[in-house]
Amino acid sequence: MASAGDGDDLYQVAILVDQLKHDDVQLRINAFNNLERIASALGHERTRDELIPFIADSIEDEDAVISVIADKLGGLTAYLGGAENVHVLIRPLELLVCGEESHIRDRALKSAEDVVSRMSEEQVMRHFVPLIQKLSSKDWYTARSGAASLIALVFGRITDRARSDLLSTLGKLSSDDTAAVRKAVAKSLPSIVRSASPSVRMDMLELLKVLAKDEQDSIRIQIIPASAVFASTLTMEQKANNIVTTIVSLASDRAWRVRWSLCHHLKDIFAAMQEGSSSSAGTSTHFSSIVNTLANVFENLLNDPEPEVRAAGGMHVSAVCKFIPKAIITSKIVPTLQRLAADNSDFVRAVIASEVSQLSPSLGKEDTVKLLLPLLLSLLRDDGSDVRLNVISNLDGINATIGVELLSQSLLPAIVSLAQDPKWRVRLAVIELTPMIGQQLGADIFTNNLVTICIGWLSDTVYSIRKAGALNIRKLNDIFGEEWTAKQIVPKLEKMQSNTVHYHRMACLHAAQVLLDRSEVPLAGSGKTKVAVPAVSETTATCSVTLCRLLVPIVLQLARDQVANVRMTVSKILRYPLTLLPGTDPLRAEIMTTLKGLGSDTDRDVRYYATLTASLK
Repeated sequence: MASAGDGDDLYQVAILVDQLKHDDVQLRINAFNNLERIASALGHERTRDELIPFIADSIEDEDAVISVIADKLGGLTAYLGGAENVHVLIRPLELLVCGEESHIRDRALKSAEDVVSRMSEEQVMRHFVPLIQKLSSKDWYTARSGAASLIALVFGRITDRARSDLLSTLGKLSSDDTAAVRKAVAKSLPSIVRSASPSVRMDMLELLKVLAKDEQDSIRIQIIPASAVFASTLTMEQKANNIVTTIVSLASDRAWRVRWSLCHHLKDIFAAMQEGSSSSAGTSTHFSSIVNTLANVFENLLNDPEPEVRAAGGMHVSAVCKFIPKAIITSKIVPTLQRLAADNSDFVRAVIASEVSQLSPSLGKEDTVKLLLPLLLSLLRDDGSDVRLNVISNLDGINATIGVELLSQSLLPAIVSLAQDPKWRVRLAVIELTPMIGQQLGADIFTNNLVTICIGWLSDTVYSIRKAGALNIRKLNDIFGEEWTAKQIVPKLEKMQSNTVHYHRMACLHAAQVLLDRSEVPLAGSGKTKVAVPAVSETTATCSVTLCRLLVPIVLQLARDQVANVRMTVSKILRYPLTLLPGTDPLRAEIMTTLKGLGSDTDRDVRYYATLTASLK
């Protein structure tokens, strides 16, 4: 006997079935989003005989509905009664891959991939290969484009003879009058190459070379990732004679977007070229020649007339230089970076600033000090704050190479200057980097040069700086330990508590709170609002009793402040030491006495929080 729950579910499915034909587009979208639920309720036979034909008829619907169908169709393979029935999805897939909208075709191809994965090789040969041949001869370009994409899906699942036929079809499509079809061919090459035999790959190299000279830059762009895939499957001699010449040609392409794309893929091309580079002396010679040629290509891209291309090359300097010999880096790449450090484009200089220090592992200590350090110092004098910040944000690489002593001598003045920058967003960025700088410099150097600045942030005129400064104090405590905090931070907070400016005293309280409680921090003057802060390690998740005893007197002193907001903040903060101090600690009695006094304060918010905190004892 069916349960009430089953009946309710069938009723809901019946509603969804009705909504598949509803006049309201949103209801149809919702119904098609539940195709798998509908198919499960209908059963295998009705899904094959009724639902799938209905879906095929619905592909003339609104684009939003068709997009959902294309997305969900592949999920129906589990509701057709076994792999032998998956072919019933071919008809709606055929209509979808011929659609006018590219995003619908892309989703349909993902569903087609699900269908192919469930089919046997014999089913693929029987159903998909004829479909591809049919689509490739259609008049409408979207059908031919779909055929090219489907070839990539099935190429590894068919016989050698069928592959030969499809490669012939692909060759015809590569010379199609419509650019979109040729682009689909170019995009399909990487998948096809991976499953092709060595002899087939050599035939496809000619196709790659033809498309690399296509009049449309969108097609030439697709050849770049395809070249990397080709290179990973060829011998070193084949790479040198075929792929490298194609890359050199693309590096001087008339369209800057092609050169820009090459910058982003060059590291992958280097990696592909490196595969199989040490098997023999002859291979090693070919590889050295390839590296020299590609290094020249990279140098030319860094000197490109277009700033977008120079910036794209700069983004990958450290990654690409991992494949380039040190001698070439010092003789070609570093001089180019020195010129780019004075580039007219702020963005180019900012990119170079973020990458330069990452070159230090490739150069070693001596050349880093000789070549990179002067370049970093030059960038730190740049007028652009983003440039200077990017240098400081990426010091970890150079620190590991040359050591903290030399690094601090060279870069600390620039860090101090940025920490006091007139632009508050620059100061905020430096605050966020301060814990990382502290880890690199160590407690002694940091204390001697930056602690005073860290305390100064608590008195900044901008609230966001004061808030970030308080959180920074907590992070420094986590890095250097509570003994350091007790010696370097607490005495300075004691001086702040008597400052005549009330928001300075509030900042003092917030610094004390984040040290007492590591889970959350209140916003100054915002009443009951709280903002979560990043979690810290379990070992620093709570304040020690020793540090608590140093901080509580600072908080208690401000309980008599003339500003109600300060007294209210004290009332809220005192709940933390109550959970930390032992029951017999004399400070607990002093805290309760203070809360009792605040409980009769003239301000109702102060009274509320004092009473609330006292009740938590």
